Amino acid sequence: MASGAILTTVADFICQMFLEEHKKYNKKRGAVLATYGGAEMGVESRLWFPLLDRVLGSSMTFASAIKKLVLDQFLYSPIETASMMKWTNFFERRTEKFEDKISDDYFLALLGVYLIWIPSSFLSFYMIPLKFRGLFVGMVDMVSDTFMAYASHNNL
Repeated sequence: MASGAILTTVADFICQMFLEEHKKYNKKRGAVLATYGGAEMGVESRLWFPLLDRVLGSSMTFASAIKKLVLDQFLYSPIETASMMKWTNFFERRTEKFEDKISDDYFLALLGVYLIWIPSSFLSFYMIPLKFRGLFVGMVDMVSDTFMAYASHNNL
């Protein structure tokens, strides 16, 4: 999805220019992350969230939000975090072995994702209707993707 690609590109720009303090924006890295962001946002908004609503119902109750949160954070997020690391490692042809990156940084990256997404996911499932969930998630993704761009390209 175009919105996911744009949000991830902006997140990577913020990461490169302000967190990593690059003098020049790395467009190849930005393009790799943009393709990932577009694909990931499409999977999340078109498949994952509707699947959760089909399986667990669309009611926005406390119990339903907790069930969706558990599945989202403890099933989807670990896969998505590793996928982003693998995507950047493979498509940027990084010299660091993927296995080493996972061994060194995966659990800290996942912890960072949890700090951002556990409260955000609860709010999303408890208060945000499905038709607006993609927009809400996109805004939180900007923060999360800035962190993940950093985590994918630096030692934590």
